[in-house]
Amino acid sequence: MRVLFKRYSSKDKESGFTLIEIILVVLLLSVIVGSVVPDLRKNYRKVCLQNAARNIAYSMRYAQSRAITSGDLVRLELAPESGSYRLTERKEDAIDRDDATFVRIPNRMGNVFRIPDKLKFESGDLTILFYPDGSMEKQAVKLCGEAGCLLISTREQRGHVNVLEFDK
Repeated sequence: MRVLFKRYSSKDKESGFTLIEIILVVLLLSVIVGSVVPDLRKNYRKVCLQNAARNIAYSMRYAQSRAITSGDLVRLELAPESGSYRLTERKEDAIDRDDATFVRIPNRMGNVFRIPDKLKFESGDLTILFYPDGSMEKQAVKLCGEAGCLLISTREQRGHVNVLEFDK
């Protein structure tokens, strides 16, 4: 005869987890996750700051390359009040530095780029010129956010753009 129902012995009841053990494990895991989340937010802010600084530095390096290859003066225009920047180049044979002689670069690098809302930047001058001989004006752009400050500088080494950590 076949047994349809098997009776469990006390030995079988002891294998497994009790409700209290499961609750304790879930509670412990939630404490661990809760302590990690603030660090993720801080790291995210730092990554946003580094990415924005990298993008500005890339635009500066592109401006230097474009000035060399095209033989024209290229200018990085900074607008701290709107948190934006763009690249322009000098028209034909204009010599002066006024706005009428510079036009937007005709590719995606001529677009207006914006930094994230929580970041602010400042510079001694609102324009940085890049010359056809590979040189550039010695300037520094200070980019700050909740995660700290970075300095994008052309001052340290001739012809180079550097991103440096900076204390507020």
